[in-house]
Amino acid sequence: GGGGGGFFGGWRGGGAATPAAGAGGGSPTYRMTNRRVAVKCISKDRVEQMRRSKSGMNENPLKEIAGMQYITDRMAGLVAAPNLRGDPSRVLPILECLEDDNWIYTIMPCLEEEMFNEVEAHGRFSEFETFLYIEQILDGLEVLHSLGLAHHDMSLENLMLDAEGKCVIIDLGMVVKVPLRANGLPIKISASRDWPGRCGKMLYLAPEILNPQVSFDPLALDMWAVGVMMFVLRTGVPPWDVETGPSPADQRFALVQNGRLIDLLTAWNFTDISPPCVDLMQSFLCANPDVRFTIAQARQHPWYQAMNAQRPVPTQAAAPGAM
Repeated sequence: GGGGGGFFGGWRGGGAATPAAGAGGGSPTYRMTNRRVAVKCISKDRVEQMRRSKSGMNENPLKEIAGMQYITDRMAGLVAAPNLRGDPSRVLPILECLEDDNWIYTIMPCLEEEMFNEVEAHGRFSEFETFLYIEQILDGLEVLHSLGLAHHDMSLENLMLDAEGKCVIIDLGMVVKVPLRANGLPIKISASRDWPGRCGKMLYLAPEILNPQVSFDPLALDMWAVGVMMFVLRTGVPPWDVETGPSPADQRFALVQNGRLIDLLTAWNFTDISPPCVDLMQSFLCANPDVRFTIAQARQHPWYQAMNAQRPVPTQAAAPGAM
């Protein structure tokens, strides 16, 4: 059963897991395993209340389930996705979706470490550490973007860390399906009175979404958010107020919008950040979304290439019998 997935064709609720050995027909019998999972419980009454609210459902739990199923099916090869790129392990999959009369249950891999907590505990990261995290974020975003999906709420709060300490993108409640041209480039989406609104966390909002009057590229919104995350990782502080977000009246925001990120960093005494690192950050935080860096452009940037070259060379075990 299910529905409400919009572009994704509806969520699949009440899906049956593989019956345990010896189980007969009728309701499935579930086998207990030692695998740790996270179970998100969604009240059907709450979903119905959100549906009836006049404010709409920018953050739609059914859309999140449908989006996760849409992505997981393609990452697992259950549905053909010839254009799929990126690293699927950087996006949280859904393992199962079940329901009863009152609740919907989504079962996902259990990731216990939050990226935001890591940032708060660590403070500033080195340029190489920042690069590794940005690389992992871009690898996950590329999965979404190659499928024509904009996360629409990218933030450090929507990243978890796996057992290897690598970033995993979570929370697809605001995901947007973006039509793609034959060459893979997105078709801009027209803003309406009720959408997209100020979706996502204020700190990460791109300039074009503050007062959307013209059509926009949702994929570019994700890239601006990457720039904000890169700023926080490298400096240990947000570029502007966390609660109110960017504002044209904010001198900090004005500097960044005008291509003067280096002046802001200098004023705050972050003079140890290399010019190439600042340049890539500014390329993400470009006020014009038409020239804001894409994932492919970021990977070709000199700073990205230089950091990638700093990886330790894996040691190879000597061949048997070698001296």
